[in-house]
Amino acid sequence: MVSKPLSEQVKAQKWCAWENLCMSHAIDAWQQKKSYHIIADKHGVSKSTLQRLFNGGVSMNTQRGRALNPTNVKLWFDLVKTHIPDKNILPHNLYRMDESGFPPSNQGTSHGQNFMTKWANNNVSNAFMSHSENGWTDGKLATNSHYTPELLTFAKANNIVILDYPPPTVPMLSKASMPFAFTEPTVLAAFEKTGIHPFNPKTSLVGALPLLMPSPVKRIMEVFDHTTFTQTDLDPDNYLTPSAPTSTAGANTTTVTTTPLHPSSLPNRPITPSGKMRILGAALASTASGTFLVQKPHITSDQTIASPIFMQCGVIPDPDWALLNHPTAGPNQVAALTESLALAKLQIAAKDAAIITENVQLAIQRVYNRHLNETLNVKEKTKEADHTKLFPDGKPRLLTADDFIAQVSQVKADRESKEAEKRKWAGARAAKKVGREAAKAAWKLLLVAHDQAVITWEAEKLALRVSGVKVKGLPKKPKKPLKPKPVVEVSSESDGGDDSEEIEEYKY
Repeated sequence: MVSKPLSEQVKAQKWCAWENLCMSHAIDAWQQKKSYHIIADKHGVSKSTLQRLFNGGVSMNTQRGRALNPTNVKLWFDLVKTHIPDKNILPHNLYRMDESGFPPSNQGTSHGQNFMTKWANNNVSNAFMSHSENGWTDGKLATNSHYTPELLTFAKANNIVILDYPPPTVPMLSKASMPFAFTEPTVLAAFEKTGIHPFNPKTSLVGALPLLMPSPVKRIMEVFDHTTFTQTDLDPDNYLTPSAPTSTAGANTTTVTTTPLHPSSLPNRPITPSGKMRILGAALASTASGTFLVQKPHITSDQTIASPIFMQCGVIPDPDWALLNHPTAGPNQVAALTESLALAKLQIAAKDAAIITENVQLAIQRVYNRHLNETLNVKEKTKEADHTKLFPDGKPRLLTADDFIAQVSQVKADRESKEAEKRKWAGARAAKKVGREAAKAAWKLLLVAHDQAVITWEAEKLALRVSGVKVKGLPKKPKKPLKPKPVVEVSSESDGGDDSEEIEEYKY
C-alpha cells in the first residue's frame, strides 16, 4: 500500500484541528475548577492563553476601534457602492489583497551592490533573481506596501478599481484569514461579514464593536462613581485602581471601591471640593497616557489626548407612554406600568452614562487646553517630517482616481528631486574635499622646497661672509610662500546642454 504525502494545506488544517481539540479539553477542565498549572501541564496550553481566553479575550486596539466611527464607515460603504455594485462588478472579480507571512518558495538574500551573472548559472529551479540598492523589494522588482504611479496608471487603463480601507479600520472592515483557513467557504464568509458581497453597509455598527474609552477617562469615571469619600481617600498617595465593576440586575450601574495603600497620617478634615480634586489628580497620575496632565513641566507636541468618543445609547424599547392617559388602574395596567417604568429606568441609566462620559472628556480637554496655553510661548525646534499624507483624514479613497494618481506622481517626483539635490551636494562636498586635499599636499611640497631654499641660502651666506663680502651685499632670505587656496572643479550644464567646467576658489 502506497500512501500519498499530505499537502502543506492539509497538514496545517489537521494541526489547527488538533490545537482546537486541545483547547476544547482545556476549557472543559477549567470549567471543572481545575488550576491553570494542571491544565497547562496536561493539555499543553499556556497559562497566559487560558487567562486571555477566560477573561474575554484581547480587545482590539483602542486607536483602531476609535477610528471605526460612523462617518468613516459610511464613507467607505458609499465608496464601495459607487464602484462595485453600481458598476455591476461580478463577485468572482473581487479580490482582497494583504501581506502574508508564507513565502511561495524557498527564498534568500545576499549582500552586494552589483548583480553577478554567475548567480544565475545552473538555475535548475528557474528562480527569479534581481537586486536593489538597499536590499529591499520595491515597486519595480515586485510589489511593496506603497502604491506606485505606474501601478495605478496601469489599473486605470485596464478598468481595474483599487479601493483602500481607512488605515486604522482594516481589522474591522476586512477579515484577513490564516493560510490554513484560506478555503472557499471562509473567503465567501469574509466578504459577507464585511458587507462587500452581498453589499450590506450595516455590518459594522457601534453596538457590534464597543469603543474603548481612554484610560484617563476611565479613571475619572471611576472617581465619579464613588458613593462615599473617606479620610484616607483624600490622600493622593492612597489611590489605587478600583476593582472590576459588577453589574446589577435591571440597571447599568457599577459599584466601585478603593483600597488605600497605607493609612493616612493626616488629621481629620471635612470632605471638600479640593480634596475631591486631589483624588482626581491621583487618578490621572495613575495612568500612562494621562500623567502629563498633572505634571508641572510644559508638554510637548507629541503629548496629546485621545480624540473624543461620542457614546451612543444602546437600542432600548421606549416605554408605553399611552398608559398615562388611562386613570383607572387594573391588574394588566399595573404590570404594563411596571414594565414601562423598568424601560424608562434603563433609558435614564444609559443616558446618564453617556452624559458622564461626555463630561469627563470635557474635563480632560479643559486640563489639556490649559497646558497648551502655558506652552504656546515655548519654541519647539522639531524637524519637519518628510511624509505626504495620502489619507489625511483617515477616510477611504479611490486609488485609481486621477487626483490620487497625480498626488502619488507628485510625491514620487518630489522624492526624486530631493534625491538629485542630495547627490548634487554630495558631489560638491566630495569636490571640495578633493580640492582641500590637493591644496594640503601642494602646501607641504612648498614648505619642503622653502626649507631647502633656506638651507641653501644659509650656506651661501656663510661662504660669502668668509670671502669678505659685507652684510649689505648678502642675498636676502627666501620668503615663505603663500598657502595655496583650494581649487574646486564643479561641472555644470549650460543652456545649450553642453558640459562645461567652472573653477571656484574658496578662501579660508
